[in-house]
Amino acid sequence: MNELLTNPLIALVVVVLGGAMLVLGGEWLVRGATKIALGLKISPLVVGLTVVALCTSAPEMGVSFFAALSDNKGAVEKTDVENTGVEKAAAENTAVESVADASSAELAGSEEQPALASPAPAASETVASEPATAPKEEGSVADVAIGNVVGSNICNILLILGVCGLIRPLSSSETIVRRDFPVYIVISLVVIAVAFALRVPDGSSSLPRWFGLVLLAAFVAYEYATIRQARKEESAHYVAEVLDARDVQRATPQAGQDGQDGAVVAEPQIVAKTNWFVAVALVLVGLVALVVGSQLFVNGAVAIARKIGVSELVIGLTLVAVGTSLPELTVSAVATYRKQIDVALGNVIGSNICNILLVLGGTLSLVPGGLTIRAQTLCVDLPVMAASGALAGWFCFTGRELERWEAAILLAFQCGYAAYLVLA
Repeated sequence: MNELLTNPLIALVVVVLGGAMLVLGGEWLVRGATKIALGLKISPLVVGLTVVALCTSAPEMGVSFFAALSDNKGAVEKTDVENTGVEKAAAENTAVESVADASSAELAGSEEQPALASPAPAASETVASEPATAPKEEGSVADVAIGNVVGSNICNILLILGVCGLIRPLSSSETIVRRDFPVYIVISLVVIAVAFALRVPDGSSSLPRWFGLVLLAAFVAYEYATIRQARKEESAHYVAEVLDARDVQRATPQAGQDGQDGAVVAEPQIVAKTNWFVAVALVLVGLVALVVGSQLFVNGAVAIARKIGVSELVIGLTLVAVGTSLPELTVSAVATYRKQIDVALGNVIGSNICNILLVLGGTLSLVPGGLTIRAQTLCVDLPVMAASGALAGWFCFTGRELERWEAAILLAFQCGYAAYLVLA
């Protein structure tokens, strides 16, 4: 497979194929998960913040997890090669000593024994004669994992909210403005603070494995709080509906059962017919397509980066990030067109929170030595990620909606950021 990817055309086809599988897999997974959520009577906002956000974050999860595991596998293989070389050198050293001892015994037993034609090669010379290991290429697959999360979050805010805001103004709910946007900004600042606290003299930083476990714990707490709050709101809404129905019944009495006045008040019910087999099948098929598509997409993107001389970090921040953001873009655009604004906004913000807490946290947890953050990512990309969220949150807070001219500003920033990455 790696030999085939040296051909730029084949690498491009692999990228396109992987991207198509990501989009289709994300779409199937979202449809199945949405059917399950509706069958369980979850509100649209909760669907956007949890189920849809988790599903559309699956491409980022697949790309980052696969990149981290690939980097881990390469390190293990390198260690195995080094261990094999040490064992081989020790075996050759033992063989050399055996030959020398045998030669000494033969010389001592007979003076007429001809001397050895030439001394056996030393172990160090034998090791030196082995071909040197190829130097490791600059950049690491871990750059794709970090760049994918950061670039995807920036793309979600600037590109997706910009496109959706141009379709129609996005009216934001109180929950998104006062809870979810601040949560996203806070966790972004926490990641930046930890990265700067662990900065080394060359300007880079390294996020440790324990920090990934902390992010995963924060993700569980956030999802639990979201679902718990949703249940409280649903219960309050349900009681209000019952009280309203009873008030209407008292105002307009009708003949009830057994000839008595006052009809029996029927409690409001939401009937959701869900084909559970189809829903589960869509989720499973979508997950498979996402896993395979993410592998193809990463392999093709890295091959193109190495071929044209662009660093893997830039590829992760642009090509990979936009490709894995396509499910979010599709879902949010369709939801905005259908006037499901809570689903659109909840999908973007929920997906960004999942990217940091679940995807980045899970990726860090998979790598024992943690992940290295380059100086450019630490000083430019991470601050842009936090600033873009703060800007979009401010737009939604003022006037409680994202207007078209504000969406155009977000798109302009996205274009400027992309141009910076290309020219830097």
